[in-house]
Amino acid sequence: MADQAAELRKMMDQRHSGDAATAIAEKEESGSYGLTSSVDTATSKDNRLSYTPAEVIAVTSGKGGVGKSNVSVNLGIALAEEGKKVAVVDMDLGLANVNVITDVTPPHNLLHVFEGKKEISDIIVDGPGGIQVIAGASGEEDLANLSRHECNLFLEKLEQLDKLVDVIIVDTAAGISEIVMQFVCASDQNLLVTTPEPTAITDAYAVVKAALRREYKPGFNLVVNRAHSIKEGREVGEKMKRVSGDFLNFPLEVLGYVLEDRAVSNAVCSRAPFYLEYPDSRATGCINHIAGRLLGSKQRQQPRGIKGFFSRILNFTSDI
Repeated sequence: MADQAAELRKMMDQRHSGDAATAIAEKEESGSYGLTSSVDTATSKDNRLSYTPAEVIAVTSGKGGVGKSNVSVNLGIALAEEGKKVAVVDMDLGLANVNVITDVTPPHNLLHVFEGKKEISDIIVDGPGGIQVIAGASGEEDLANLSRHECNLFLEKLEQLDKLVDVIIVDTAAGISEIVMQFVCASDQNLLVTTPEPTAITDAYAVVKAALRREYKPGFNLVVNRAHSIKEGREVGEKMKRVSGDFLNFPLEVLGYVLEDRAVSNAVCSRAPFYLEYPDSRATGCINHIAGRLLGSKQRQQPRGIKGFFSRILNFTSDI
């Protein structure tokens, strides 16, 4: 079967015929990735008579500036297009920018929840492409430096989301702070975003290494952002997978890559997700492919929702 490059070409040809979702859902065998793909249609937008916990996906990175928030927002829109009800939560506490990418100016944000002035349901706003956005609080030092105990109390308020959406994408801060590590270890899935830059690769490796020191060792799906070519995207992914296996004995999975595309920077300047602003761009094709592979990832497990997410964090910090 075809690799990601062939899939992207196929999706571009089929996008306007409505068959793109079918194309990315086809099972594929790839020497570079070794993952199969199947779009899960068991939980649809209109089938919510029985309660199913939301799936919590943390999107993280070793260093800032690698496009983590852009991946979070545009991936959320791609999943919403597949029939999922998606909330993107900006948990880059203190340096929030999801609202900038989505051109959403909410009257309230996570700071108001932390201060006890609002509930989560009060600050949810409709975002582009059918997603819901929960804004962070840019420049708020109190939120950027929550203690673990404060973080636990704060996360308890997020439980309202569990029955409102199917997928919760948590856009974390970059790095290996205590709070970031808690989010990573407690999530159902993790997307680790890097670029081909050596510093980004080194810092992404540091995230995996730091997470493996925890009692609960999470899985990671790697996304190589801003790859200048298909070859470069593959090589970076394979290099990280090989190093992770050789030195950490950890099976890092490569989910895919997003090709360098002027459409991304143009969309950011327009304060619009590139998925919607440039639907036929290479970057959009890559995100579509990644969404399909994410839904069929070997790392995927039964969603445990915000309550499960919260309980795992409590277990990690039970000594507080």
